[in-house]
Amino acid sequence: MGGFPAYYLKAQSKEVSVSQFVALYSGATVNSSEILALSADPRIVRDFAARLLEQPPKISEDPAVVSIEEGRRRALEVVLDEGA
Repeated sequence: MGGFPAYYLKAQSKEVSVSQFVALYSGATVNSSEILALSADPRIVRDFAARLLEQPPKISEDPAVVSIEEGRRRALEVVLDEGA
């Protein structure tokens, strides 16, 4: 089956439960960053997802980048749909 892991195929055939949360980190680099805040409050998570979706999609001619951006936006839309 075209290189997709088995868990991917199984996930497509049933509903998968996920946790949704936002985290705020600060630091000079990604590696040195420390967490400042964490929230699983559905209102905060939905608001953050909505704000990210308000930004225009990243434009690229690289098919991999296009695919990643489309997946990111679909995931954000799911967050909004689940909160509706």
